[in-house]
Amino acid sequence: MDNDTRYKTTRLYVPKESIEKYEQKAAWNGAKGIYPLYPTDSISLPKEVSVILAKPTKIEYTIKLTVENRCLKVEGLADNDIIKISDYAGFTVYRGTEHNIYLNASGVYIVEVKGTTLKIHVK
Repeated sequence: MDNDTRYKTTRLYVPKESIEKYEQKAAWNGAKGIYPLYPTDSISLPKEVSVILAKPTKIEYTIKLTVENRCLKVEGLADNDIIKISDYAGFTVYRGTEHNIYLNASGVYIVEVKGTTLKIHVK
């Protein structure tokens, strides 16, 4: 396979915020397509770096929630990941990045983090 044929069958994966810039450059018009890296919020690349012949990347993670003495401990998150906690009535009782959160009352809470919603019971 010559380089011209290979280029026309190649999918180019770039950071989502760079797709428009790549589409505007004539040098990339011959590629089969320009696609976002997946997940875009988990991959950090310098703005001028392109990834050619790459496959989409799925990064899995584990979130661990434990409750002791009304303190919710969240493990497995980056320091800047947002945690939202609502009471059973739907009122937000906490929104922030702390990983140890004291809950004032016992009851059922809904915890939202990284697109995942979990229900916990605090005694």
